[in-house]
Amino acid sequence: MNGAGMEFDSCKDIVATIFEYQPWLIALAGALFTLLSVYIGHWLTIRTHSKRADALERGLDNEVHLIKNYFQGWLKQLVDEFENPLRPSYSGFSQVDMSCIDSLVVELIAVNRILTKDQRGLILNLKTKISGIPKKDHQRDEATTWYEQKGSANVPTPCTARLIIDAVEVISYLNSIDSGKKFSLENDVQWEDHAMLAFSKAGIEYKQEVWERVMVHGPENS
Repeated sequence: MNGAGMEFDSCKDIVATIFEYQPWLIALAGALFTLLSVYIGHWLTIRTHSKRADALERGLDNEVHLIKNYFQGWLKQLVDEFENPLRPSYSGFSQVDMSCIDSLVVELIAVNRILTKDQRGLILNLKTKISGIPKKDHQRDEATTWYEQKGSANVPTPCTARLIIDAVEVISYLNSIDSGKKFSLENDVQWEDHAMLAFSKAGIEYKQEVWERVMVHGPENS
C-alpha cells in the first residue's frame, strides 16, 4: 500500500475512534445534517415558488399582448372604414375572452404576486369596456346600408367612430398593464394622448383632423 492510501486509512481510523468515544459528536452531526436538509428543502421550495410566479407573470403579459395585438389590428381596419365608408366589406368584432386573465390574476395572488389596486381596477374597467363593444358593433351592422347594384355597403361613420374610440382606449390601457413595473391609473390623460399612443402601437399615421372628426361622436358629445 502506498503512503497516500495508508494516510487515508489512518484518517478513517481516527474519525471512527472519535465518533466511537464521543457520542455527542454523532448527535451534533445528525442535528447539522437535519438543519442542512431543512434549509435545502426550504430553498428548493422558494425557488420553485418563484419560478411558478415568474411563469404566471409571463403568462399574464402574453395574454395582454394577444388582446392588444387583436385590437391594434382591428383599429387599423376601423380607421380605414371611417375614412372610406363606402366599401365592399367591413370588419366585425370578434369576442375577446378575458377569463384567462382572471385566472392568472387569481393564481398570482396565490403566489403572493399581487397586482396593485390600480392594475386590478384597470382590468375590471377593461372587462366592462370590452363587454360593451359587441352591442355597438351590432348597432353598426343594423345601421349599415347595402347597395346591391354597386356591390358595396355604406358603413355609418358615427358608429365606426364610437368603435374607434373604444379600441383606442383599450389599447392605451392595455399598454399600461405590466406586472413587472410600477403602475398607476391616471385619470387626467387626454383623449388625444390615448389616440396618439394607440395609433402608434397599431402602426397608423396619426392625423389630428381625422381624430377630431372621430371625437365629434365621442362620449363628451353624446
